[in-house]
Amino acid sequence: MNQETINAIKEALVPVAQKIGETAEWGWGVVIRQMYVEAILGIFYTILGIVVLVATYKLVRFVMKQCKEDRYSDWGLVGIIGGIIGTSVGFLLFFGGGYDAITRFVNPEFYAIKFFLELVK
Repeated sequence: MNQETINAIKEALVPVAQKIGETAEWGWGVVIRQMYVEAILGIFYTILGIVVLVATYKLVRFVMKQCKEDRYSDWGLVGIIGGIIGTSVGFLLFFGGGYDAITRFVNPEFYAIKFFLELVK
């Protein structure tokens, strides 16, 4: 990081520090803990994504079985639409929650600084 970047960051943080005042240390600890809470929430979303993917898999298997038994039913359409929606939602939850959880556990300070910078806006 060059000196210009460091100075720009310092200048951006001065208004935040003035707004926070003497409670900055206490506020920093609270925000860091909140980042860990949000990381745990990301883990929850990841697990929810796995549950949705498993449920989608079971739905598609059930639909395939129904299609074999009754070739002239509309089960095929249910399987296609349910499979696409379930897989999409499951993967979004799985990867979105997993990415969020990992980044907040590994680097909670970044998200704490981001939180304080958004207070200035």
